[in-house]
Amino acid sequence: MGVDKSTAPMVVKKLLDDKEEDEEELLTSKNTYQIGSEIKFDEILPKQLFTKPKPLFTEASLIKVLEELGVGRPATYATIFKILQTREYVTLNKKAYEPTVQGIKTIYYLEKAYQSIINEYYTANMEKVLD
Repeated sequence: MGVDKSTAPMVVKKLLDDKEEDEEELLTSKNTYQIGSEIKFDEILPKQLFTKPKPLFTEASLIKVLEELGVGRPATYATIFKILQTREYVTLNKKAYEPTVQGIKTIYYLEKAYQSIINEYYTANMEKVLD
């Protein structure tokens, strides 16, 4: 079962509660180390780690997600991509769709103003009802 907007606050609260319990357990557990005690180790290995952003959607990967969610139909996918580019919500760069500032601002506004209808579940359900 996934986390959606309605269950996300409960999941975050549970994670924060669990983290607080873990921290308390670490502070109260008996250990052999005291403040100021010496800790010995063999070596220090410098290692720099970078996180990678999620890959941008290609036309194929976006169609796959739309199909999985039950949003749109094969006949409408080309139109969807054309509209997104024409309205400058995305640009196509090396076969990947990159959101533009206009696209990010638009979705931010729409999600804030129309939460109940700007989501994939509403759209998929509406398409089922209309079929």
